[in-house]
Amino acid sequence: MAKYYANLANALVHHVAWGWSDAVTAAGRLLDEALRRGGDPPEVP
Repeated sequence: MAKYYANLANALVHHVAWGWSDAVTAAGRLLDEALRRGGDPPEVP
């Protein structure tokens, strides 16, 4: 049973890490696009 929980925790950590990575990539892409247009980065609500 302990192995099951260890695997579950490991999967959760990887899922959160990938989700964070995707969010950072998306934000970076938006910022890059805004800077390329020469304007200010869009306001984040």
